Order: sequence, then C-alpha cells, then structure tokens
Amino acid sequence: MDARILVTDDEESVRFTLKTFLLEEGYKVDTATDYDEALTKITEKDFDLIFTDIILENKTGIDILREVKERNPNCLVVMITGSPDVDSAAAALRLGAFDYIVKPLRQPTIRHVAAIALKQKALSDEKERYRLNLEATNKQLSIANEKLKEMDRLKTEFLNIVTHDLRSPLTSIMMYSDLLLKNKDKPDMLRKSLENHIKIIKKESMRLNNLINDYLDLAKIEAGFVKFKKESVDIRDIINDTLLVYYGEAKENGINLKSNFKDDNIPTVIGDDGKIRQVVSNLISNAIKFTPKSGTVTLSAVQKDVYIVVYAEDTGIGIPKEYHEKVFERFVQVEKGKERVKKGTGLGLPIVKNIIEHHGGRVWVESEEGKGSKFIFTLPIKQMDA
Repeated sequence: MDARILVTDDEESVRFTLKTFLLEEGYKVDTATDYDEALTKITEKDFDLIFTDIILENKTGIDILREVKERNPNCLVVMITGSPDVDSAAAALRLGAFDYIVKPLRQPTIRHVAAIALKQKALSDEKERYRLNLEATNKQLSIANEKLKEMDRLKTEFLNIVTHDLRSPLTSIMMYSDLLLKNKDKPDMLRKSLENHIKIIKKESMRLNNLINDYLDLAKIEAGFVKFKKESVDIRDIINDTLLVYYGEAKENGINLKSNFKDDNIPTVIGDDGKIRQVVSNLISNAIKFTPKSGTVTLSAVQKDVYIVVYAEDTGIGIPKEYHEKVFERFVQVEKGKERVKKGTGLGLPIVKNIIEHHGGRVWVESEEGKGSKFIFTLPIKQMDA
C-alpha cells in the first residue's frame, strides 16, 4: 500500500513492535523517538497516519497532534496510552485525534485501527477532491456564464452599431436621391448643386459597400471560406501603393501620410498579396480616423531575424493600455480617448488579426492615451502554411 505512517514513542520496543506490525500490512513506516524528531519528519514528509504516545520525554503527544492539525489537517493521529486511566486519551479525541489504543499493543488491534483510519482518510481525501473539483467546475461555469453574458451584450451592441452604420449612408443616399427627383424638372437647379448631390450619393454608396464588405470578409475568414494565395509579396510596394490610395482622404482631413524605410533591401515574403494589402489598408484607414488635423501617419518596414516587421504609426488620440488586446476582438468597439474622431464598424482590426495570424505572423499595438498609436505586425520570411 502507498500509505505512509509515522510511529512516535520514546520506548524502542514499542517503536519496533508497531513498525513490524505495520510493515507486515504493507505500509511505509517511519519512526521518531520524541517530539523534535517527529516534528522534523512531519515537516519533511506528508504522512497519512501517525501513532504517537501521549507521554514523551520532552513534550506530549498532544503537542504533536496540535502541530499535525496545523500543518496537515488531513493526516489522522492515533494516541497510544499505557495508563488504565484513559482520560488524557479521551481529551486528545476532543482535540481532533482519530482514536487511541492502550498498551500492551496487540497486532489485531493495530491492524484494525490502521485499516479503519486509512479508510476514513481515503474517504476524506476523496470528499476533498470532489469539493475542489466541484469548486473549480463552478468557477469555470461562472466564468463561462459571464463570458456568454458579455458576448450577448457585445452582439446586441454590435447589431445596434451595424444597424446605425448601414442606415446612415442609406439615409443620405435616399435623401439626396429624393432631392434630385424633386428638382429634375427645374431648369434653374444649379449644376454645382447637382454635382454635389451626386458626389454625396456616390460617397455614401461607397461607404455602404465598404461596411458590407467588412462584415462579409470577417465572417468568411472566421468560417474558413477564404482561400489564401501563395505568391511573392513586396511589402515596400504594398505600403507605397496603399499610401497613394489614401493620399486624397488624408489631405482632405489635413493629415500627412509618409513612409520611412530604413532598410533598402527588404526581402519579399510568400503570402496573399491582396490580403496583406487589405491589412495595410485597414491600418492606414484606422489611423486616419483617429488622427486629428495636422497629424501624421507613418508606415515603415524592416527585417528582423526571420521576420518582416511593419509599423503603422500615428500621432492620434491613442488607446488606453487596458484596451490594447480588446481592439482586436470582434464585436468590440473601443472609444479612443473621450470621443471618436470618426465612427467605424470596429471590424477592421479583427480582420487584420485573422489575416496576419493565417500568414504565421502576429499583430499588436503600442500606445498611450493622448500620445498616438503604433500598430505592429510581423510576417515570416518563409512560405506560409496552406
């Protein structure tokens, strides 16, 4: 058996007799002559059962009982008494001893007491394991329940955002379309007004199209319906091309776009050119949204070991530290600072995270509220997994 038992008695004959009886039952047995030796062994090893004489040379078995209950409450203690008066043994029972035996020691008694004590300890240990497992399960269920509540709240919030975001451009399109229809027969309608209405309709139509594309892109990527190409990807070209695409929007908002390549020999990577362009596009678009007038958005890339590291840095309103991981979660929108410069779907960064991780890289943000943000992603200089 695996049970470990300690025998404490100042009489060598008692220690020998008890140890012999217990070894015959298959137990592991240690012995101690007094309180100090017993305390040392209790400190070094975990015992399942302790036999101790009540009367010892320096201290009593009651003192050992107290130490055991403090250090290892699950360990059981059986008191040994040589006196016909068992009052002290009974007192030990009141203090938490499991049982007591009276000298002279008899093998059947020792065998019976040890078996019952260890069976009781096994039941107690099983009960404690069950309690701990139940406690852990309840804790996990509580955490899962809170996560479900949070997901439900975020989904509701997300649906509200989607409804608002889709309705906003639709309202503009419908309103300016109505204006065109109402004034179609009026010759005095200024050409400038007509052009302005058409521009607004086109702009809002494009915004609506982008919103729908974001929703569909994230859903398809997460469902595994998107096939990623394997082709040579030049990060410098992607950054420069995407900056040109956003040049007009940035200029309109008084924001300076620039690139900063410290390394002229950035190697190409194997990946999906279109998807990586989408990543860079989302990061630039995001930076423009949250960078005030006269701010700067800088894109750069460098090789570090076996990775290409890309930086998208802005001088915008920044992100509080507690939101650095949340910004990449779906259904989450974080207010950067006290208010948002422009509203968005909150799906751009989750899309970025999914694409980069599919390529074997990672993405994170370094930012302080009011001090701008730096979004960083890595791409391994090797063929991505299928």
